[in-house]
Amino acid sequence: KIECNILTGTGRKYLRGPRGTEFLYVHPLFKGCLEPPFIDLQAADWTHTKCARVQMLAGELRARLMDITGVQVHDLSIERCGIESFTKTGVDADKIMEQLKADTISVLTSSKSSTLLDMQEMGIASIVRAKVHYYNSEEELERFTDAISDIG
Repeated sequence: KIECNILTGTGRKYLRGPRGTEFLYVHPLFKGCLEPPFIDLQAADWTHTKCARVQMLAGELRARLMDITGVQVHDLSIERCGIESFTKTGVDADKIMEQLKADTISVLTSSKSSTLLDMQEMGIASIVRAKVHYYNSEEELERFTDAISDIG
């Protein structure tokens, strides 16, 4: 026993768990005392409803991305989370990120060094990672995928 009050960690990197998994332990004495200072991935109050909304939005984003000419969605997970990874034929992931940033749209990119085995298997050097959260709207998904369509 380590006798801690709060413990968090990622499931993917160190426990080799499925993508998007994390854990949180809070000692029973502290559960009623904690209030998140703001909503983000570390402080969000994850309820079943919010999780279901994230999965619905991610599914909608995935479907919209798959409808765009030249876009390939690269999701290896059976249990999907709110992150959609994709590439666009002939367009570097960093270029996509820069053009979206100019439109005040935030995405991240990952290079081969971040996930060497997966990217070698897929035959790609870098990938765009778009994240949705329960507070995103369908209009934002449309704005995002319209912007991806225009990049080329």
